[in-house]
This record gives sequence, structure tokens and C-alpha cells, in this order.
Amino acid sequence: MNRILLILFSISCTHCFSQEKDGITWWSPINDSKHVIEGQAWPNGVAEYYSRLPERVANTLSKGVYNLGRQSAGLMIRFNTNSAKITVRYTVSRKGGFGMNHMPATGVSGVDLYTFDEHGKEIWCAAERKFSDTIIYDYKNLGATKTFREYRLYLPLYNQITHLEVGVESKSDFDFLPVREKKPIVVYGTSITQGACASRPGMAWTAQLGRALDLPLINLGFSGSGRLELPMIDLIAEIDAKVYILDCMPNLTQVTWENLGIENEGAFKERVLKAVNRLRSKKGSIPILLVEHAGYSDEYVSGSQKDRFQKVNKLQYQVYVQLKRQGVENLHYMKKEEIGLKMDDTVDGVHPTDLGMWHYAQAYVSKLQSLLK
Repeated sequence: MNRILLILFSISCTHCFSQEKDGITWWSPINDSKHVIEGQAWPNGVAEYYSRLPERVANTLSKGVYNLGRQSAGLMIRFNTNSAKITVRYTVSRKGGFGMNHMPATGVSGVDLYTFDEHGKEIWCAAERKFSDTIIYDYKNLGATKTFREYRLYLPLYNQITHLEVGVESKSDFDFLPVREKKPIVVYGTSITQGACASRPGMAWTAQLGRALDLPLINLGFSGSGRLELPMIDLIAEIDAKVYILDCMPNLTQVTWENLGIENEGAFKERVLKAVNRLRSKKGSIPILLVEHAGYSDEYVSGSQKDRFQKVNKLQYQVYVQLKRQGVENLHYMKKEEIGLKMDDTVDGVHPTDLGMWHYAQAYVSKLQSLLK
């Protein structure tokens, strides 16, 4: 009862931040008095409302990483409504290329909506879509309810939102929900972590993991740029996390070493060693999970591809063993075999399809359920 009264009070307080037209009332997260963008670790420090990284690191991190941080991977908005219809309209910075040749527009630039039934069961909501200067997702026939339904709106994985509004029937009630106060899972990784190549944002393994464990998640996946760089480790250490996941091996195979100044195997191991020690020195006993390269689906016909991931996995594991022997506490490891990708789990040999994302998510769920007991 108290929760219902609180929701009604919040709606009455925020009604001045909505606009009504043609029987639809439009609500903008940016006008809400609460912080409502879940997945942002630095909500008060971003230059653009839907960015992932704080503006102060624009000159500390590489330009490429900072620009990728403008993309809204992992960001999610929760709201309550009893409307039978929901429309999401928004604009993005990259309008000429909503999709990529290996990833559809619905994943690159689309949104994704989930809700729950009266028993708490998760429900995915289908939409009619229109990609143009203003992208529109129309969710119809949701079923008007006397009580509120919680919805979770996942934002685009590989595009930057410049403006967004949620429209509901004017006769209905609506309220953005504040971000949850639970400690988040923090993931630092590659394009796979960012979401390539899920068909829609809710199918990214990070989104699936967050829903499965009912925990907030900070997605710090950067396409081609998950390289255990110390400035990023220092930034991650600012977050009071439930667990830190370092899933960077796909961007650290030997073909990248020359560009990164990694001269030999010893230098590679030193890079991993420094990253873990830096994070552990700053964040005491919070669990750290090192993750292996999940492999390439063409490894069965290409010996060189198999050698690429096997080498970095072997070297990273050696560092893990060394750190454990040195007494580093609460350090954990997930092997390629635990992820268990199959031959048909990728779209291009490395980036997972929705099926591959599901396998990734299931592996992480199993690992973290055990780790976080």
C-alpha cells in the first residue's frame, strides 16, 4: 500500500515534466528529478545524458574509447505504467548507418522492452518499428491494468542517443523509477561485452546476466578496445561493485601486441599482472573474475586461429596461478570450456549470435551464483 501511495505521489510531482498530444502523454527521462538511467557509474559527470564515461577522462583515455563510451550499451530505464500502449521515440547521432553488415539495426540502434507478470515472470514485449531521423518503437496491445506494471527499456548497443521520450495513453499513469541502490556487476571488456552481435539490446549477455541475477550492471565494453589499460582500471576502481569482471582477451591476442607495445610473452603477462594488482590494491576484497577468450568458431578448420586464443588463455592462466600463490584473495577464473561456445554460436567466427549470447550469459550466471554466495 505504501509503495502504491509513493508511486502516485511521484506521478503527481513529475506531471509538470510531461507533454500531452493526440491522446499520448510524453515523458522525458532528462526532465525527471530522479536519476533514472541505470548502468551509468558516473551520472553526474557525463557530458551527454546517455553516455557511459565521465567527461573528465576525455583526455586520459584514448579518443576511440571515449567516443565508444558515448554509445549507450548497457544503459536501461525502468518505469511503471498501466497503459495498454507504449511508444518510444528517440534520435541517435549516427543516422546514416543504423545497422552493420554483421549486426542488425535492432541491435545497433534499437531499443528493447521487458516487463513482468503478476507472478514476477519476465516477459519480452514486441514492437512495430520505424528507423528514420526519429526512431519509433510502438508497443501495442500490452493490456491495460488497474495496477502498475514495471517495464525495463534497454537502450541501443552501438549508437548514441541524443534525445528520448516515452509516450503512454493520456488516461494512464506513469512514473520513471530511480536506479536501484544495489551494488552493480562491473564488466570491462571488448565488442562482445558491448553487445556485438545481439539482435536486440536485451539479448546482450550482460543484459541477460543482469536480469537473471536481478542486479544492476555497468557495461564497460568497448569495441576493439578492451585491453586492460591502467587508466581504465583506475576508473573502474572508483565503482563500489559487487564483482569486477575482466573479459579482455579477445582484444589482446598476439596480432595486437605490436600496436600496444607488448614485446613478448613476459610483457603480456606483466600487463595482466599490473591490471589485477592495481584493481586489488584499490578495492580490497571485492571479487575479481578473470575470463578467458571464448575461442573462434572456425578454430576447427584454422590452426592459426586456435593458436591465437590458446596462447593468451595459457599466459593469462599462468598469471592467475602466480597471483593466487602470492596470496591475492578473492580472485577467480573462468575458462573457455566453461563459456562453452558451439560452432553455430557466432555470426562471423568471434561475435556471438543471440544463441551465443545465451551461452555466454548462462556461463556467467552459473559462475557468479557460485562466486557471490
